[in-house]
Amino acid sequence: MLSSVLNSEVAVHVNIAIMRAFAALKDYLSRQSRISAEIEELRAKVNLLFQERESDLEYMNDLSEDIRNEIALINQAIAELSLSINKREKPTRTRIGFKTGSGV
Repeated sequence: MLSSVLNSEVAVHVNIAIMRAFAALKDYLSRQSRISAEIEELRAKVNLLFQERESDLEYMNDLSEDIRNEIALINQAIAELSLSINKREKPTRTRIGFKTGSGV
């Protein structure tokens, strides 16, 4: 371009430098777009993993809550059993052995 108008060695070197700059810019832009695509792919994978882990944690929380409820029911049943055992009246038995003051 410039070297076709000006017939000098400086114009040729400037023209070569301009072409190299455009080639470097094109290479940079292609690398950037490839890197951007890879970053987007990684971002999508991370989001998918996050959603999977979140659903796993929700499931575990539900299980944990169910287990806590079952343990509470078991503790309540044990408490009711211990109350019913304590409330039972002990059968009255006639004592055997030496009795004082019986007058016999």
